[in-house]
Amino acid sequence: MKKLLLASALIAATAPSMAEVSLSGGFVSDYYYRGGALGDAGGYAGVEYAAGGFTVGTWAIQDGDTVNGGPTIEYDVYASYGFDVSEDVALSIGYTQYNYNYTGDFESEVNLGAGFGPVALDVAIGTDDDGAAGDTDYNYIAISGDAGPIGLALGSFDLDAAGDTGDYMHLEASAGTEIADSGVALGVTLGHNAPKDDTVASFEYLFLDLSAGFEL
Repeated sequence: MKKLLLASALIAATAPSMAEVSLSGGFVSDYYYRGGALGDAGGYAGVEYAAGGFTVGTWAIQDGDTVNGGPTIEYDVYASYGFDVSEDVALSIGYTQYNYNYTGDFESEVNLGAGFGPVALDVAIGTDDDGAAGDTDYNYIAISGDAGPIGLALGSFDLDAAGDTGDYMHLEASAGTEIADSGVALGVTLGHNAPKDDTVASFEYLFLDLSAGFEL
């Protein structure tokens, strides 16, 4: 998943009334999502269709790892509906499923979003389907906004399991710029992951994101 930061994108702006198809692609130096380390350096690509507040799309990444001699690929599908309540308030509801080419396990979640001017609230209520091992529910909530040219996000991830195993909070700061009017953007994100289990050490992370997108 990860659309990088797809959840925030769901409520970043109201979809246009005219239908639009957009393509995106890029490369990350390390694959982090919602404060969790999910892979090494890899390329990603996505396609999205938007019309009248509705959005559907797919996004995939090759995370730099291999299984049985072949690349590991995550491929996600999502759909959402967003609308403006007022000039400064927007709401959205959506669904995302995260799939992998090396296992039948997947995650699925309902996404809820609210935008209040420059501040966004994102909530994900999901289930991790591990096949014969059973399902594990989880939830994620984040608040994000801009402080001048810097984007800030504070998130909390909780598994529906005994104790705090796997639970954490994370804080991120990010910034980006277009490279010489080329249509290619370079972003950098610095984060801190703080597990809620006191026996697990916290860590910092940093990754670069080189991306481009255009409308058909």
